[in-house]
Amino acid sequence: MDRLLVPSITVYFLVEENIHRAAKLLLYLNSRLARNLIKLWAWTARGGYYRHHAYHMGHLPIPNLAGIWRFIDGMHLQGNSDLNELARRIASEYKDHLERELIEALGISEEDYRRLVEHGEWLNEYVAEAITPEGGVGETEE
Repeated sequence: MDRLLVPSITVYFLVEENIHRAAKLLLYLNSRLARNLIKLWAWTARGGYYRHHAYHMGHLPIPNLAGIWRFIDGMHLQGNSDLNELARRIASEYKDHLERELIEALGISEEDYRRLVEHGEWLNEYVAEAITPEGGVGETEE
């Protein structure tokens, strides 16, 4: 019997023809800060239902990240158009720069940033504990 795949979260596709903007979005939306900030906003907005990510993504400040464009151009000129590979390479080389720029754009302290990331990691553990081995949702204590 065939089974249908039903994602447990909403999947969004962003179409961007410009490789610079596509790489910038890919890197930014996969940053620890953006992921955890969205998670925190969505969690508090609707009792933990991640379905509210789309609304909050529109409120994230987009950093400039001017320093990575030569790197992207160099990879693109070498014929590398795999955006996932490009994002992995950029993240490994520019992660600290990205996080500093995001902290400045949001106007938060390094300590606030650390706490936000820790809270996001805690939410991951909290949600994982709420899921039973059979794949259903179990009861959780508050």
